[in-house]
Amino acid sequence: MRGNLIGSSAKGHEYFLKHLLGTHSSILGDQDQSLHTEEVDATSVAQEGKLDLLINLDFRMSGTGLYSDIVLPAATWYEKYDISSTDMHPFIHPFNPAITPPWESRSDWDTFKKLAKTFQTLAEKYLPEIVKDIVATPLLHDTPDETSQALGLIPDWKKGESEPVPGENFPRIHVVERQFTKVYDKFIALGPNIREKIGAKGLSWDAKEEYDELKDILGTAKSTKEYKDCPDISADRNAAEAILTLSSTTNGSLAMKAWDTLEKKTGQKLKDLAIERAEEHISFDEISAQPRKVLSSPVYSGTETGNRRYSPLRQI
Repeated sequence: MRGNLIGSSAKGHEYFLKHLLGTHSSILGDQDQSLHTEEVDATSVAQEGKLDLLINLDFRMSGTGLYSDIVLPAATWYEKYDISSTDMHPFIHPFNPAITPPWESRSDWDTFKKLAKTFQTLAEKYLPEIVKDIVATPLLHDTPDETSQALGLIPDWKKGESEPVPGENFPRIHVVERQFTKVYDKFIALGPNIREKIGAKGLSWDAKEEYDELKDILGTAKSTKEYKDCPDISADRNAAEAILTLSSTTNGSLAMKAWDTLEKKTGQKLKDLAIERAEEHISFDEISAQPRKVLSSPVYSGTETGNRRYSPLRQI
């Protein structure tokens, strides 16, 4: 399970036990001082760590849970609303609760919502002012930042070959304003920025009609002061419905926008890959009643055109 950090996702389990948690481990060898890297100082003796706090949200008693300071009670698949998908098959799977979460357990969404609410309440006392953060944004894959670079010809600022230039040989630098007193309000309301721009893999398009449709489907976040005109995603099922409405693999209108964007970028005719399903909008009720195949989209690695089964599609 990917969420099991200490048990499986941490590659080098015993080293994480020693150098992250500072607990017992079964490392047999000593650190080899003769081995070193060019860009990372590995000559000093690695420190044994003790993470201040490790919190785990998992209904399994996994390896991470065994080493956690706090284990939050999590709802299982049969006790919550959710959706699941993978590029290994063309279906979207719903989770519908057979029973309510027992005792103190909660769905992932409700757990994070409660944390956000508590954090916002504390922030009103301890972090009332806007905090500015400096954020380094990597030069993302399939963007002009990446594709404009000549392979092997970019001067390396780390070696003193040039000065670091954000956007060229250095991550882009952004100043982000953190409003900690609005964390919960922003968690339960889908902000308006997504209305103007959505996408992936170097492509973007608007979701104006779909965003406005969500207000009718979900209602608006009336319990907030500043976001009362935004779609309400306070419930886990609402969040799942929002994903289905805004994904180009489950909403035909967005699939057409996505292919149109790629057509303009490549000069190739591509909308025929999804036009036969342009009017489809897969909802949570529909996938609960019967499995539904996803639509072909530039952000999906397979084509479903002509009712075909999953088939690899090379990205253009």
